[in-house]
Amino acid sequence: MIVDITNEVVTKLKTILTTATVLNEYPSTTPTFPCVVVSELSNNAYLTTRDTSGFNHSDISLEINIFTTGSKRMSDAKKIRDAIDGQLSDGYGLIRDFTGQTPNMDTNIFRYTMRYSGVVDSNRMIHGR
Repeated sequence: MIVDITNEVVTKLKTILTTATVLNEYPSTTPTFPCVVVSELSNNAYLTTRDTSGFNHSDISLEINIFTTGSKRMSDAKKIRDAIDGQLSDGYGLIRDFTGQTPNMDTNIFRYTMRYSGVVDSNRMIHGR
């Protein structure tokens, strides 16, 4: 069993981040800023809950990259970060594994990266590790 919550997370973030472009893949053209990209880093079988019916949980990891521009790009990114963390940590119960500034090739664009993980069951219930 593989449970995929990436699209659900993208849809939820679109509703709370009304001033940002939220995508589930990196765009092929320059996006409208601020831009948030949600990527599934891993979706593995959670071995400890396997029984005779098979695997019952998926161990997931998501990465969120926030891209902002302008004179307040750092503070804008951190406001978006706080809204995302409220949803993923408090709303979904995912564990925040990493947050921090990521160097970007274009220094006019500020990039902030967040990584979350958790265990999801077949009913889409999320459990912290």
